[in-house]
Amino acid sequence: MNASTKLTTKGQVVIPKAMRDRLKWRAGTRLLVRFLPEGGVALDAAGGRSEEQSVNDPIERAFGAFHDCGADLLGALEADHRAELEAESS
Repeated sequence: MNASTKLTTKGQVVIPKAMRDRLKWRAGTRLLVRFLPEGGVALDAAGGRSEEQSVNDPIERAFGAFHDCGADLLGALEADHRAELEAESS
């Protein structure tokens, strides 16, 4: 997948949505920027590998723990609870 983008006057780059979706990068994802030998740069999700990320902070670790589970956890809990209530009332 290839795409183009441009650097803003503030030094920011927008990563195209299709790429963010494929990589499952959301707002707040910490990225590690590194130089490539051939002269470019690469972006990697830091995911605890970067010393800059506070991986010892329990709030930081838990923040995205269920982010990629692909399910609506609250909706599933509500549906289970409704089913239990219906079973009790029958």
